[in-house]
Amino acid sequence: MRFVFVFFSVIVFLASSCTDLGSKHKLGVNMPTDAERQIDDIFQSALLRDGLLIDSFQSMVSRLDELPTSKTNYLSKINLIRATYYRRNASFELAKSYYNKALEYVIFGDSLLSYAYEGLGISEKHLGNFSASLKHFQHSVSNAEKRNDTFRLATAYASIAQLYFEKQDSTGAKDAIQKVVSIYKNRSVERPYLVALHTLANIEGQSGNFSEAMEIDREGIALSEKIGNEYTKITFQDNLARCYLYFLKDYDKAKLYFNKNLAVDKKLNNLNWTADSYINLAEVAIARKNFTEAKTYLDSAIDLANNSKQINNTLKVYSSLVGFFKQQDDYKNAFNAQLKFIDAYKRFFNEKSEQAFVAYNVIYETEKKEKKIAETKMASKQKDIWLIALSGFLLLGLVVFWAYKLKVGNRQKRLFIENELLMEQAHSRAQQARLEISKDLHDSLGAQLTFINSVLDKLRKQTSTTEYSIREKVASLYDFSESSIAELRNILWVLNSEEIRLGDLKMRLLNFIKAASEAKEEIKFNFEFPILDDIHLNFKQAVHLYRVFQEIVNNAVKYSKASLINIAMTQEGKKIIIQIADNGTGFDYETEKNKSFGLQNIFSRIAAINGEIDLKTSIGGGTVYNIQIVF
Repeated sequence: MRFVFVFFSVIVFLASSCTDLGSKHKLGVNMPTDAERQIDDIFQSALLRDGLLIDSFQSMVSRLDELPTSKTNYLSKINLIRATYYRRNASFELAKSYYNKALEYVIFGDSLLSYAYEGLGISEKHLGNFSASLKHFQHSVSNAEKRNDTFRLATAYASIAQLYFEKQDSTGAKDAIQKVVSIYKNRSVERPYLVALHTLANIEGQSGNFSEAMEIDREGIALSEKIGNEYTKITFQDNLARCYLYFLKDYDKAKLYFNKNLAVDKKLNNLNWTADSYINLAEVAIARKNFTEAKTYLDSAIDLANNSKQINNTLKVYSSLVGFFKQQDDYKNAFNAQLKFIDAYKRFFNEKSEQAFVAYNVIYETEKKEKKIAETKMASKQKDIWLIALSGFLLLGLVVFWAYKLKVGNRQKRLFIENELLMEQAHSRAQQARLEISKDLHDSLGAQLTFINSVLDKLRKQTSTTEYSIREKVASLYDFSESSIAELRNILWVLNSEEIRLGDLKMRLLNFIKAASEAKEEIKFNFEFPILDDIHLNFKQAVHLYRVFQEIVNNAVKYSKASLINIAMTQEGKKIIIQIADNGTGFDYETEKNKSFGLQNIFSRIAAINGEIDLKTSIGGGTVYNIQIVF
């Protein structure tokens, strides 16, 4: 009887404890923490208000790491904020990953579903995946209809109208616009209505119906003024100004509306928009043959583009300068402007490559954090299991205890399998992200670099022998584009490779040595690398080892004045021993170690893959690098 009494007493105690915990949990759901209130504020500013400057947005995103929460709706909002930030920065693959992560937390029927689907639709549209884009927008429509949310429903249809417009399907676009109009009827001041109206104006303008387009733009301006929304107003004013400039040739009206936009841009302190308005005003001045005024506007645009560090405006203003000088038959300055355009594009290429690498790293680190969370959850579950096993021992005795221990063992095996599955899924998603990034680099930057290379080759062959300085610049740019293409191939090799073997790395090193020996025929290269076991390398190991090798050999070729470079790589199990030695002038290591970025980079990369490096050098005594890495 005593045992039965104790048993039921414990059961009652555990039940009451669970009830208390449940009550506290419910209470916590209805009472957001300070961190969660801040997440709500950032969400409102980032997703529900127009005109947020990108610097302010970046500051908000950086604060998210300091705002802890475990509630699914707030985790979904955090991912939606990050996704929207990357989408506005044109990092659409990274934006997609965060939108999909938001979907994992959001509850079916929640309004957050619409935000996630709309963001995915916009990202896919910019990536040219129109079918996937339409599918996401249609999901947003279904979700909004189920919740009877007219605002999100109209927003989805306005986005579908823009999608059809970009596909050159004016019939589909107009059908979607009509749905927006039918939703709002006499309430024509909501933002989705203005977006649909702007799309309709673009359709009429593209069809050559400029008078109709201008009437729609005037209506959009009036409605924007009615609700005090300057951000939509300037889009209609920009369209109207272009109609006056290119259709009616009314340069006074075109200048008037471009100046109105300029006033708003300055008021908002948006350097990017202000530079764009100066470029538009310059186009008006060029059309009037007022080249002095046009040059003033273009100079202002250049200064602002450089200060805002917006590469798109920098490229646009140099493109306008080329046309500006050609209008005056000043082909020398037109050519110089073209060189500056190419120089800006080179910086754009380097930034895009770095962004692609950073984007993959962000995804990779995110997956690592998720894996750590899964391991923590597994450990937590194990502790709970042991606690239950102990309670079972106290209640049911030795026999029940051993039975429960068997059950614990099975559950641990299941948790282990689930954890392995999570790790495999994380690896799969990271590999897919690498493939998407490499595809984007190949299709966009690869094609553009090849085109630039072709143009430069023709210029090099056509330029007369008297124009020596120009020939030198063209030749220099041609060599740069060749090296950029080679560098792009190396990036694509790493990103495309699901598995990288030691043999693959050896071939890349041989190709690099071959290129270096062809560039410096006076230097003799000896290379020994017998592979005993073609082991696997991960992405990080392959990149760091290749970059270290590249930096050391480049330094020897450029600065050492060496006539011989010996490279010996040996393998002992999973340990690689590398020695790179030259018979050059050497240098004072103590003097250079804190000044040379290249040396610091070599040591930091080796440390990042848990390797060891020893450098021996002296003035006049050559240089020897000894590196050991365990894979």
